[in-house]
Amino acid sequence: MAFEFNDNAQLDIERFSAPNSFYIDHVGTPIDYFDFTGRKDRGKDYDVKVIGTDLLYLQDFADEAAKEGLFLVACTLTAGVYNVHKETAKLSGFAVSNAHLGWGNLHWNYWRSGRYGQRYVVNGIQSTNYDYPVTAWNLIRPFSFPVCCDGFDPEKRVRLQSGTRTLYVKVEEAEEDLNAEMVTVKGSVTFTTIDA
Repeated sequence: MAFEFNDNAQLDIERFSAPNSFYIDHVGTPIDYFDFTGRKDRGKDYDVKVIGTDLLYLQDFADEAAKEGLFLVACTLTAGVYNVHKETAKLSGFAVSNAHLGWGNLHWNYWRSGRYGQRYVVNGIQSTNYDYPVTAWNLIRPFSFPVCCDGFDPEKRVRLQSGTRTLYVKVEEAEEDLNAEMVTVKGSVTFTTIDA
């Protein structure tokens, strides 16, 4: 078969932190993977050192807030005036100022693609992710296939079938043998589906 599982690339958990974060919508929760071993020893930490987003913390605990660094604020422009954007926070369910930049909403809105597995818990919700690309945890050995009538387009993903799993491969290198009418491809799995 043309692919192999790279166990070293698989994470069990991703953890997030940022300065001046106190309330759950900005503190967030880890992204917890349970595709394979159920272990929690292979984690990745994202520690934002100087950018805060929790405006409510800044208002409630101004004396305790760090005196260095910056605060990132999502604003909407209305009639020439910038207002702090308020939206429903994914974790608390409340309308929260600057919630768009809190970990809970960032995870839900922007972190569902490129994950380390297709089954995970984000914001306390078990998710099965077949709609978004997955980080290449399967590595492709070079594989060959015949070139058909339309030719081969290296900009498109190559689709492979492996049992009940369909793999979509991002082409990193391709070599075409015009005499044999074969293409040899090196690449990585970027998206998989499990077929019924």
